[in-house]
Amino acid sequence: MAMLAQLILFAGGLVFLAILPDVVWSREQIKKDLRRKGSSPIYVRWCPYPFGYWSRFGPGNHAFRVSFVDETGCIQTARCAARSLPRNVYWVSDEVRYLDAELPRLWRVVSLVAAILFAAFGLKHLITGTILWPGRFSGPFQSQGWSVRLLALALLCCAGNLLAEAFYHRQASERRWTGFARGAALLAWILFWAAIVTELCQGPYK
Repeated sequence: MAMLAQLILFAGGLVFLAILPDVVWSREQIKKDLRRKGSSPIYVRWCPYPFGYWSRFGPGNHAFRVSFVDETGCIQTARCAARSLPRNVYWVSDEVRYLDAELPRLWRVVSLVAAILFAAFGLKHLITGTILWPGRFSGPFQSQGWSVRLLALALLCCAGNLLAEAFYHRQASERRWTGFARGAALLAWILFWAAIVTELCQGPYK
């Protein structure tokens, strides 16, 4: 798995370097949009996925959190996103939340099924501590140890996030459900990268 971890880190670095100029350009476009409306930007902060949940996930879509002084002299905070194709800036209503109480039933079912699959896969490899990866040329190869357990825990956190999305409803406490879902998503990313780093550090010595 060490080679796979190196490939993931290398690909992640390339993706970051590829989108960084677009993020900088988007940030400047947001400042220009504010000035056209008679406002003065204070800060424009990039919120990469999964923190910028109000932007559509995909290439060329970047979420930002903005503070500015409006035309009346009041300090405002807002959320927006910038698109590369077509090149424009759109501002997000305060009513857009992390969890959608009006999520269609089909998407709730999809989230539930995905959560069950992630949980089953995560529990299996958390207990066994091993995972068998398919190999294209030299056949399948096995990884074991803490890197596998960290990856399994990341999958369980993903399952928790998807379950919150599937079962959240309007009568539920938005603050608690959102805190749980966002915490699970953040922890999943931390555990995923910890698994990658652990696998690289273990190398041939595990």
